[in-house]
Formats: sequence, structure tokens, C-alpha cells
Amino acid sequence: MANIFQDPTVFAKEVLRRLENKLRFAKLVNRSYEQEFKNVGETVHVRRPVYLKAVDGPDITGKVQDIVQTRIPVTINYWKSVPVQIGVRDWNLSDVKFSENVIDPAAGQLAEAVERALANLSLNVANAVGTAGTTPNSLRHFGLVKKRMDKLTVPENDRRMIFDSDTELELQNSLTGLFDQKVVDRIVAEGYIGRVQGFDLYNSQNLPIHTRGTATGTPLVNGANQGATSVDAGVTTLVTDGWTASQAPILKRGDIFTIAGVNAVNPINKDSLGEPRQFVVTADVNSDAGGNASIPISPALNSNTDSPYQNVSAAPANDAAITVVDSHAINIGFHKDAFTLVCVDIEMMDGFKTTRRVNHNGISITLTSDADILTFSQITRLDIMFGVKDINSELACVLMG
Repeated sequence: MANIFQDPTVFAKEVLRRLENKLRFAKLVNRSYEQEFKNVGETVHVRRPVYLKAVDGPDITGKVQDIVQTRIPVTINYWKSVPVQIGVRDWNLSDVKFSENVIDPAAGQLAEAVERALANLSLNVANAVGTAGTTPNSLRHFGLVKKRMDKLTVPENDRRMIFDSDTELELQNSLTGLFDQKVVDRIVAEGYIGRVQGFDLYNSQNLPIHTRGTATGTPLVNGANQGATSVDAGVTTLVTDGWTASQAPILKRGDIFTIAGVNAVNPINKDSLGEPRQFVVTADVNSDAGGNASIPISPALNSNTDSPYQNVSAAPANDAAITVVDSHAINIGFHKDAFTLVCVDIEMMDGFKTTRRVNHNGISITLTSDADILTFSQITRLDIMFGVKDINSELACVLMG
């Protein structure tokens, strides 16, 4: 029986086509940095927006501001491969069986790797609404995400939301009576709901469920005025005490917490939003024998009213209480510029029987193949190299479940 995929290039192109069809998160984020990697290697530094502050009166003596240009690194940090052994008889299977048994699973594994890497960036997002441990069950919950993002002046265009299967079920139920049942069935089948509360809505099975660190004790800020004199982005480590001694980890990456008396501010006019500023832990943290812990945080804390990067209403007081959010499922609303995906070409090596590389819409797959005389088969590997990064997590908000 003829098999049209015996041509390695056709094989690779078909895998790529199916990979693209399976990607969802990847189609919703910023994809504008691929070209930069072609010239400078495995890491580029992306410039973040410059923040400036308006001053009063015609006399600007002593008020001229320095331009502080901050950058964040975007690194190609993932290499995923799907190796398969294809015997002579396999190559001669029918097109349908070869598609089912080789091509579709290979594309699915590569797509899963990309989608999961992007979904895990949600653990870097500090802004969160909803109730930890309770599945969102009405359109009002999506409105809570919209309200938070509006208050943080996130651009209204290009907002997307991805939610898990539990939230999808509740949302489907809440849509009953609002749409014709055929429309609801199409929504569920295609995974795209449409535009609701200013978001294009999608579902995904790759969103993480966050399990909190032990977070025991009576955690307090250790030392007043942290971040009070920052001119640039602010302090990225919060010094604390009062935790249960010698806990590993006392906090985990993705833990969200608030500090008593520290409110969020409007990023433009710096007015207090009247609600606590949330911070997210960016790496696992252990408490020492005295219950102390230095916590890496995002966003950086800056309470300096003279700084354009001020993001809290006041510096934490010494012994200000810290409250950590419970474990929760993650649904994520975001502007496309919150996250980026960069996929780059893998250099093809000489010496193999077959090497091919195919590209489409910024996705690149390399196919390498050679014979194994011992098993009278052919080893074929499909490789993809990519990087993901939260380039501005302040443009995103978690809807907890």
C-alpha cells in the first residue's frame, strides 16, 4: 500500500501542520522576537516600557528625571524531541494508520510541551481574583478579572482568557439560556467561546494547579521602609520573619500574598486603588532555624512617591502582617504582550542519512533520520527548540478556582 509520508519533508510538514492545529496558548501571546535571536544567539534582552512622572508648575528646577531603561532576558531554554523507531513494515502501512500511530502522537507531544511551558508562566503572575478552592461559576467572575485589569490600566485590546475544564463546565452551565444550545455546543466543541467581558475565551488542559508552601507561623515584615527609596523598579526581595522554623519550602514559586497596609496604586496617576497589592513568590523559599525568610517577589516593591515606578501606596511597616493565598487552580486572563513565545531553527548536522527542517508561522521543526542495521529499522527524531517568558506579568490576572 502506498504511503505518501515516505518523503521525510512531507512527513515533517505534516507533523508541523498538526502541531500548529493543536496549539492554543501559543497563538495568543506575543511572537515578535524570533528575528532578534537569529542575530545574537540564545538570549536577547527585551526593553521594558520607560515610566515617567508628571510634575507640577512651570519651574522644573530639581525635577528633571533620568530615563531608567530596564530590560529582561528572554532565553531559548527548551529543547523537546520525539524519537521514534520506524521499521520497514511501518513505512508501508496505510496513510491512515501511519497518521494515527506516528504523526498525530508526535505532533501532540510537541504541542503539549509548548503549551505547558507557556501555561506555567501563569505562576509568575501576582494579580489574582476569585476564591481559592472554589470553581468560578458565573460570568461575573470574568468581570472580576476585567475590573482588576482595568484598574491596572491594561490595554483593552488583545485581551484573552484561558480557563480549565472545571471552569469551562460551570461557564457552559451559566451560558444556558443566554445562547441557543447549538451555539453552546459549538463553543464547547471548538474550545473558543467568543468575546465575553472584553476577553476572547479559550479552554486548556495544561493550566497548572498551584499547591501552596507550608506557609505556617505568624509571618511578618522584618524591617520598615523596604522599597521606600527605590528610584528604579524597586526591591525584589522582601525580608520577613515569624514563620515556622526550618520549613522547606515555607513558600513555593507561585504563592501569592499581601502585606497589611500596602495597597496597589494606579500605574499612571499613582492613586491608591483601595485594595491590597498582591505579590507572587518567584522561587521556592525555606525558613531558617529562627523562622526568617528572604522572599524573592514580583513585582518589585516600590513605595517611593518620587519614582515613576511606584506601585504601592506605602512602604511595609515593620511587623506588618503577611497573608498567603491558599492552594488554587489557575485560570488566566492576559494581554498578548504579557507573555512571549520564541521558536528558533535548530542547526542541521552533517553525517545523517536524512535531515530536514520545516518552518511555518514562526514554528520550526527539525527532522533527523538514520538507519539501524541491527533492527532493520530507521530511527527518526523530531526536534523543536523554543523559549517562553513573562515579559510583563502586570498585564495578566489569575482567576482562582
